[in-house]
Amino acid sequence: RVLFRSGGIDPAFQCNAEDLLLSALHHVGDAIAFRRVNGDESPWIEQVTDLLTSHPDPFVRAQLAERCSLRQLRRLVTDEHVSVRLLSVTNPFAIDLDIQLVLAEDPDELVVHAFLDRHTPYRETVLKLIKCEHTSVRYRLASTNLANDLLSQLAHDHDSSVAKVARFT
Repeated sequence: RVLFRSGGIDPAFQCNAEDLLLSALHHVGDAIAFRRVNGDESPWIEQVTDLLTSHPDPFVRAQLAERCSLRQLRRLVTDEHVSVRLLSVTNPFAIDLDIQLVLAEDPDELVVHAFLDRHTPYRETVLKLIKCEHTSVRYRLASTNLANDLLSQLAHDHDSSVAKVARFT
């Protein structure tokens, strides 16, 4: 088995599969050893994060958003494509307060509703959602079992339908 380059065999890269695997494992071992010795993997992880979260194809970033690390998710929740942000709410790390606060300010109400469908927001997140621009989100909050002081804020909402629901909840 050999490695191909530009459609042909590159003699400089000829090797068998076992050598390639051993070489890859050696590099992984070096990275683990570096982490143990220096106690800091930040530069390496930052480089990997940059590469993955800046992929030009939004489909690739969307697939990453579902399973990525918290560090990667922090970048993907502000992605320009709504599909990436929508799938980021399915990530288990979306329970992180910082992530929730970013999602609460999303310009697309579908993302905010997808977040509320999957997660129970922290109080800090609810406070931000009460002030969000999306009437449907505030209406949804007003019809849920919130603390009285939070419902009181919604009862004074500038949208009469939100205020009415909050008063009768």
